[in-house]
Amino acid sequence: MPTPPSPSPAASGGDRLAERYGRVPSPGRRRALRAAAVLGGLLAVAYLVWVALASTAERAEPTVISYRVLGDSGVELRYTLAKDPGSTVHCVLQALDARHAEVGVVEDVTGPGTEDLVDHTTLIRTTGRPVTAVVRTCSVVP
Repeated sequence: MPTPPSPSPAASGGDRLAERYGRVPSPGRRRALRAAAVLGGLLAVAYLVWVALASTAERAEPTVISYRVLGDSGVELRYTLAKDPGSTVHCVLQALDARHAEVGVVEDVTGPGTEDLVDHTTLIRTTGRPVTAVVRTCSVVP
């Protein structure tokens, strides 16, 4: 019956532990891991700052309620605008024909007020028969 090999004196200490638990990382590897952790932390902090600033930015969110075609000369657009009460908002409203071509456009400015939800009904004069009306953009005036 063969006898199990006995550990050599050189392999008995550190080599056996390294074999079982892994080797200690070199100083260069430790520095690289530390630098990666710091960089990851900085990126996380930058992301959190960006989210915090974006959530405090002034808002201008339009919602189309309805539109009514008034023949070949125009369309009436009714929409609500969610905004900060103290801000002025500039919106561009657009009338489109059956081919999705722009047949009318109007700019609508909402000044500061006390309400955060403002209802608008705006007439858009057209050069052809419109089939729909949309709010193209709304932005807070600085």
